[in-house]
Parts: sequence; C-alpha cells; structure tokens
Amino acid sequence: MNERSSKVYIAKTREEDISIRGKRHEVYDYDGHVVTLENAKVWYNNEGNYVEPITHQGIECTTCTIM
Repeated sequence: MNERSSKVYIAKTREEDISIRGKRHEVYDYDGHVVTLENAKVWYNNEGNYVEPITHQGIECTTCTIM
C-alpha cells in the first residue's frame, strides 16, 4: 500500500504531487479542462498553499441524455 492510499496526504508542491500521483495522472485544470498533472496550471490558495488539482474520474460526456 502506498502512502497516498494509506492516509490522507496533501502535497505541498507540484513536484511532490507529481511524485505521488504521476505526471500522466488526469486532473481538472484551473479552468475545468481535463489535462495531465504535468500540464495543469499551478495555483495557490489565499494563504499561499499549493492547491492539488482534482482527479478526473474518467467519465466524460458532452451530449449525455438521462431518461
């Protein structure tokens, strides 16, 4: 079991985040587009802390209809 799955862990930098989740991990970018972690914009909260992009769950539908 790796550190990420054994407990809640918050990365403090993008480099640390990539070492945990991998550079090809799909995430939502700041503007909502799905990108790899290595290509996502780096942003920080009001306290200056790194914000981890949210993991993309692999479900994408541009014309979904629920009946």
